[in-house]
Amino acid sequence: MRVGLAAAARTALIALVFAGAVCGAGYAVERIGLRAPTDGERVTAKAVGVMLRYRYVQSKIRVAGRRPMTAECLQGWMPRRPGRPAGRGARIILGDGTRLLVGDRQIKRLQTGTSKPPLAPVVAVELAGCPRPLMDHVAKHLIGGTRAQAVPVSFSGRPTYRVHVRTPRTRFDVYVDRHSLVPLGVRVEARSVVGWSNIRTKQLTPALKRAFLERFGGG
Repeated sequence: MRVGLAAAARTALIALVFAGAVCGAGYAVERIGLRAPTDGERVTAKAVGVMLRYRYVQSKIRVAGRRPMTAECLQGWMPRRPGRPAGRGARIILGDGTRLLVGDRQIKRLQTGTSKPPLAPVVAVELAGCPRPLMDHVAKHLIGGTRAQAVPVSFSGRPTYRVHVRTPRTRFDVYVDRHSLVPLGVRVEARSVVGWSNIRTKQLTPALKRAFLERFGGG
């Protein structure tokens, strides 16, 4: 029973740290004989908060055995339509013409691109660097009690932290700047696929949003 209570209390501590990082609020956590969150957990929670500030990202994707291509991801609210994901989600355009819609924990391919064979939708979403789908997995690990490690490494010649996450279908690493915690890249492993991407965050403006939606088309 003591183990169960301690685990539950520790999960609550992590949840408070995570909530503070995402909401930007200050939380005083009283330690009553419990282990506080590790430095890795604190850094990871803060990185989640930083990444969720961005609604639009661009990325350059490289997958072993394939040509490099670009990706754009715009997050927002998806209107409910028959046969389409709805709610909080994202629209994604890949450089080969692929268009993806994410919402309701679903991914729908609206248009298949020229790459043969096409990337699995879940791999494409993760390599595109869409903040919320990536950070939802990270947050589940934090709040679920899985110890998160923010390991100091180098990515594209820059000092970063690497956060590793294993999902039912993929394993991925998110690389964030060691000082600002802004996302810089992702590495994804899935069945017969290994890919990397360099992420560029951009401030979303009305003109940028309008131009993206025009390229995305219906949906």
